[in-house]
Amino acid sequence: MFLVIPAIKRVKKEKMNQKIIILSLITAVFYSCDRPGCDTTNRIFTTFPSNSLEYKKELATQIEENGLTSLSYWFSEYVENDGQEFMKIHIQGDNICAEGFLFVKEWDEKIENIRRVEGKSYRGAELAGLKFSVENREEEVNLIYQKLERIID
Repeated sequence: MFLVIPAIKRVKKEKMNQKIIILSLITAVFYSCDRPGCDTTNRIFTTFPSNSLEYKKELATQIEENGLTSLSYWFSEYVENDGQEFMKIHIQGDNICAEGFLFVKEWDEKIENIRRVEGKSYRGAELAGLKFSVENREEEVNLIYQKLERIID
């Protein structure tokens, strides 16, 4: 009888350890698929919506000042608007914390699955080696997807 009690306590402790490990793994998976936090002090970014011309013009200026390669990019969501397809992305660097809409004319093999699943399960994935052009006209500013090295999920 006395030998049974320590065995029961050991089994309960092992089950508790298993629960802690499982909870830790779930937490790690949940938080590993997201970008580092950032805040912006840019008044235009905090005042205007990200799809407004004012926001897009400021974003183009900031991208030009920082340089494409000094910035990091994370996928936010797939957006379809009036038959055009976009990837909403987060853009971060030393002096920039913003979001942009990346117009995709051609879905290549690196991003075609994002389109197929409409972005589901890609939120927070880093877009490593993202290349795009900035089309900056007086009445319109667009970020145009060119290529991607890889998706880090």
